[in-house]
Amino acid sequence: MLDIEMLLIGGRERTDAEFRKLYEDTGFELIRIVATPSSVSVVEGRRTADSLSSRVFENNESSGVSTEPTSLPAR
Repeated sequence: MLDIEMLLIGGRERTDAEFRKLYEDTGFELIRIVATPSSVSVVEGRRTADSLSSRVFENNESSGVSTEPTSLPAR
């Protein structure tokens, strides 16, 4: 079934090195890849510290979204 899903949505298998590069290019750090008894592995990663601050604010500033804290209206 997974083969059909990958075929239909254009998915592909990736090597450890390809996952690491993909994660690094998008502001994440690859922590580990866990093999499972099935043909699917679990890929664990986390955002890097610099991606949490710089990329979020860059995207918000360019889109006109305010980065100032806001408060909820009183009920």
